[in-house]
Amino acid sequence: MSPDKKRALIQTIKKIPLFVGLSPSTIAKILSQCSSRAYEQGDVVCANDTPGDEMYILLSGTLSVVTDDAVPVATIEPVQTVGEMSMFT
Repeated sequence: MSPDKKRALIQTIKKIPLFVGLSPSTIAKILSQCSSRAYEQGDVVCANDTPGDEMYILLSGTLSVVTDDAVPVATIEPVQTVGEMSMFT
């Protein structure tokens, strides 16, 4: 990742409440453990009863949280985190 892209990503991540107050160097350490993935409309990112060992940061687009019956219960907007709750506890 280019230094300019890395700086821009750090500035974006600093807006996420979970990361507020962290230094740019700490955020950079966290980012070093991350990978970038792109998903298409209709792809499943997290499913019920999956291991809670991943956290996602939505950078663009929207993500819908749906029940097993495909009933939408929430919409996630960019620069929000998504994942199994055990990542946050």
